[in-house]
Amino acid sequence: MSAILTWLNKLLGGCGVESEKQEAYSIIHSISEAYSSGSLTEEEMRGLLNDVCEGLVSLASRCNRSLTQERCIGDLVDLIKKEISFSSLREKVMKRLRTRTTETTRGTASIL
Repeated sequence: MSAILTWLNKLLGGCGVESEKQEAYSIIHSISEAYSSGSLTEEEMRGLLNDVCEGLVSLASRCNRSLTQERCIGDLVDLIKKEISFSSLREKVMKRLRTRTTETTRGTASIL
């Protein structure tokens, strides 16, 4: 099971916000994929997580659970960094390899 989903289950499990929890997971997973692929910088990731955490803090409060904005962002950044998406990482590597091949080809063509 995903560490992010485990974290969300501990935070929101059993308090009647299952659909919101699943939606939050979907959003966080998308952010994680984008970060893993290099499409998001850490700063951009933190900005998006700030928005997500506003909702999670509110949900946690409805569930009588304590969560601060800072802890939420910190926890999620740590989890995302630990939970590398290999499909996104592969995409990032392939993109870099294509760029290198193109640059090498251009460099060779300019010599001729």
